[in-house]
Amino acid sequence: MARVKWLDGMSVGVPAMDADHKKLFDLLNNIGEAMKADNREKAMTLCLDLHDLAIEHGKAEEALLQKIKFPDIHNVLMVQSQTIQGINELTALVESGEKPKAAVEKVANMQKTFIDYMLRGDINYKSYVQELRLDIDPGGAK
Repeated sequence: MARVKWLDGMSVGVPAMDADHKKLFDLLNNIGEAMKADNREKAMTLCLDLHDLAIEHGKAEEALLQKIKFPDIHNVLMVQSQTIQGINELTALVESGEKPKAAVEKVANMQKTFIDYMLRGDINYKSYVQELRLDIDPGGAK
């Protein structure tokens, strides 16, 4: 599993959201590395951190998208729900400790899915933010 790197082209144009996305990338990378090193305890801690970040990110993103009246918010919320489900599945794999290779593969699949969504889905609200010329700061929509 190669370490996934953040590319500026994945930016959604909202600094707070981009910062969370970068953290999500780092956590997935670190979980995969911990499992490859057979450090289940570290991987478990990172999974819990990933879950907490995803929950908080989802709340902040939903609030932002409601505030800017993003028309496709239902799709974003569906993806967030699927992401939490994937994190729960990954956590169960790590917790069981029975199939470390399956956990590493789950991380790789999540990374691919995340990148695909960022480049296809989140980019839509980047365009929306830019079109409205919204002034977005790291703390959220102004």
